[in-house]
Amino acid sequence: MKLAAGAAEVDVNGPRGSYLYVHLFVFKTLAGAKALTPSFLAGTRLRTSLQRPSGAPGEQGEASSQPYGHRNSALSYRYAFRQQNVLAYVELDGRKGKYSLADAVTVAAAADARIQAALQ
Repeated sequence: MKLAAGAAEVDVNGPRGSYLYVHLFVFKTLAGAKALTPSFLAGTRLRTSLQRPSGAPGEQGEASSQPYGHRNSALSYRYAFRQQNVLAYVELDGRKGKYSLADAVTVAAAADARIQAALQ
């Protein structure tokens, strides 16, 4: 906690069991964020690691997915990343076929744009 400067989250419940989670952790120093990046990325990884999409935001990042629900009827996509002294993850959940990793990365890119603007 001595390394943290702040945190923010947005949790949205959508229609028919759709969920969006965006969590940001701001550190006082770049060194603090860099030191915690490996454990943060590992700790936010869902069951199946996916290849990081081309053009995904962040200086470091990792994508993953995981089925859930009755008979694995839903799918969760997560993209976690570090941008300077901020660690962030975006998780997008919904019934299979409704969302893709690209959708989660699009939300992550919007969060990254806000991070970049705040850091300037």
